[in-house]
Amino acid sequence: MRATSPAPQLLPDQEAQRLRSLRAAHILHVPPERVLAGFVTLSAQLFSLPVSLLAIVEAEEVFYKASYGLPGLRTHPRAETLCALAIHQNESVIFPDVTQAQHAHLSAATVASVQARGIRFYAAAPLRLPDQQPIGTLCVLGYEPRPFQAGEQHLLEQLAQVVSQTLVARHTCLANQELGWSQWQVVEERLAEQVQTLVTFVGELPPLRRLSQVEQRLQALRELLVDYQPG
Repeated sequence: MRATSPAPQLLPDQEAQRLRSLRAAHILHVPPERVLAGFVTLSAQLFSLPVSLLAIVEAEEVFYKASYGLPGLRTHPRAETLCALAIHQNESVIFPDVTQAQHAHLSAATVASVQARGIRFYAAAPLRLPDQQPIGTLCVLGYEPRPFQAGEQHLLEQLAQVVSQTLVARHTCLANQELGWSQWQVVEERLAEQVQTLVTFVGELPPLRRLSQVEQRLQALRELLVDYQPG
């Protein structure tokens, strides 16, 4: 059955360019990988939330390349997701309580779909390609309302940036014959080990210390990725 098209008001002005950039990067073809699973596990644990998703937003559907807390989730109609709003705005979207959400571009159908899954809290930061086109989101969700402080939003955005750089590095390796799959496997393994170390580290910290401690350690991940970014 054909997916429901998103409402025109939810399409960004540069939707055609966004889709061209997304498809040229071949990110939709990324299979489940240890490092991507690690990122969503880290996100959920860092913010003490039961669900985290790495979502790639195509024309009519959202593809989940990694998920924590919702096993088996693969796709969802774009028109029924809050990710569409983050793509439209090309900035973070925070809903402390979806049932109380008020937004000019948020449809009643989207809210109803989210509530039907029991979601009350939603926070997402956009994933961007080097041309700054938003291709998806790193999001965390909860079944109870909760505040989301400025420091938490900042850290979610920093994590989304590292995830974006990871997806770009993967494409860079696979598109370059001198690097190829073998080099990506080396990079991915190193990244996955670092992320797993962070997951363990976060689990040993009290919640109040997690934000500052993890932000300092993200630099190690960036250093692994810097050689695989354009320009």
